[in-house]
Parts: sequence; C-alpha cells; structure tokens
Amino acid sequence: MFTLKYSHSISNLFGFPDSKNSSYIDASANFELMSGLTLGVHAGHQKVTNNANASYTDYKIGLTKDFGGGLSVTGAYIDTNAKDGAYVYQGSTSLSDGRFVLSVTKAF
Repeated sequence: MFTLKYSHSISNLFGFPDSKNSSYIDASANFELMSGLTLGVHAGHQKVTNNANASYTDYKIGLTKDFGGGLSVTGAYIDTNAKDGAYVYQGSTSLSDGRFVLSVTKAF
C-alpha cells in the first residue's frame, strides 16, 4: 500500500557536471477504492548537487482500472515545480509542465 524509496548517485547525474551525490526520494501510496479500481498518489523530490535550478519536486495522482486478464487502464495527472528552462525538449518544449497521461497496460 505504501512505499518509500531513496536513490543516490555515485557519479554525475544525467549529464549534469559536478553533480555526484545527487539524490531522489519517492513516496507513493495505492488505495483500492472498489474492486478493480485503485487510486494512486506519489510525491518525489530530486536534489541535484551543485545545480539548484535543476532540483525539483514532482507529484502524481491517478486512477487505475483493472479489467482482469492482465489488462489495465490508468489515467493520471502528473506535475512538477521544476524551473522553466531547466528541463526542455529540443530547445523549446518544457518537460516540467503538468500533463494528463492515459496508459493501457497488458501483462503476459
């Protein structure tokens, strides 16, 4: 139902120079609302050593519907307080903006 995870880098983190000893802490919980429907919540914090502008807190809230036979559908809202410009895709699209994500999963 609850998880708490801590990650620690022993080398530079994701190409950030001089970022050894960066860390990420993740707290998550899942609550079954009714048979086959689960509410999931998450909060995490990335600390990038020697680069405060790249540090951020992220969070997620979502619902997962299990249809049986390994098939499930999840809808989730994901957001972060990452600074504009710290995480961009191809120079213009901010990866730190909040988004709704829909996923379909099939386990075999």
